[in-house]
Amino acid sequence: MKKSLIALAVAGAFAVPSAAMAVDVSFGGEFDLAIDFVDNGNASNSTFNQMNNTHSRFWWDMVDDLGTGLMVKGHLELDVGAVGYNGGGAVNQPGAGGVNNRNSYVGLAGESWGEVRFGTQENIHEATGYAVDPFHGAAGPGGNIVNGMGQSGIVGASQVFNGANIGARRTTQTITYISPNWSGFTFQVDYALEGPTAPTANKWNELFYGARYDGQFGNGGWRVYAAGADISNAGSIAALSPTVDMSGIRAGGGVTFGNFAIDAIWETNEWKDVQPGGNTKIERDGIWVGASWMVPTGKLALGYIMMDDRDVNGASVASSDTSNLSVGYYHTLSANSNLYIIYNAMDNGTNAAGNIQNTGTVAAGDDPSALSLGMYLVF
Repeated sequence: MKKSLIALAVAGAFAVPSAAMAVDVSFGGEFDLAIDFVDNGNASNSTFNQMNNTHSRFWWDMVDDLGTGLMVKGHLELDVGAVGYNGGGAVNQPGAGGVNNRNSYVGLAGESWGEVRFGTQENIHEATGYAVDPFHGAAGPGGNIVNGMGQSGIVGASQVFNGANIGARRTTQTITYISPNWSGFTFQVDYALEGPTAPTANKWNELFYGARYDGQFGNGGWRVYAAGADISNAGSIAALSPTVDMSGIRAGGGVTFGNFAIDAIWETNEWKDVQPGGNTKIERDGIWVGASWMVPTGKLALGYIMMDDRDVNGASVASSDTSNLSVGYYHTLSANSNLYIIYNAMDNGTNAAGNIQNTGTVAAGDDPSALSLGMYLVF
């Protein structure tokens, strides 16, 4: 009898209210590892090998249906490393944190008016890059397709924003609005309250916006999309200049014919910085192309990026152009598992220093390349 009473008391202490039981929680994740054989294009000591944890992660989705046409939604996504270096940004080594936050937010959604989210999110400017990415969002060499190379080789404020492209990153402290799908048309707006340093230091104004339309024809479909980024600060940061102003636009579209899909994006970037030595304004344009073909054994993927010579204070810098070619094959093991091989080659002008994602830095004029052999499992 005493044991029964104790058991009832313990059960009561941990009882969950009926309202909480209505929350639908789902769990998933992915492990994605690759061995990279890298050549940084230097005259000496240019080759090395590494194991790259491209974007292994866990996620939880939570939905609380309020029964009035409204839902409270939550998403928690953690970046984890199974090897020493995690392409998603986390370092998994003794004495270092091996888990980082990815997209994690809470929000309110309604069928008629859309969804509002609060937290760390992938802004629409970055997400538009995935529309042209045929490489499973790889954060290894294939990750160049998403990040682009809009500001390659530029130091200063661009380093705070991944140094690769304006807005090509997740933003913290972000308020997001996602519209409903109106017969194929959707739009999204993101506003971030974050600062790159402590809360008491300089703050940034970060606005991202974009729209997309999807149409259908026969056994295929077509799509058009565009996104913009406007990032600025006022004040001073010790490591940066007194004022920084960055903006970027991406616009493109694609078509799908049965098992074949192709997308293309045009991009322009502008970066302005007031430095101690005078004003600096850098502009750069480029194009991206991504294609995939589903074959009986898996998928073939092709990606190409070309960024033109950058303009500095209105004058073109000769031979500062950069191009990147990626080819890959994904071999299907099951609905959840794939083996893949990706070859990535970059061609830098003599005044360009574009580098392959997660393979270190290169000197101006070097032409890095990498071969990646990997496997991923989604669950």
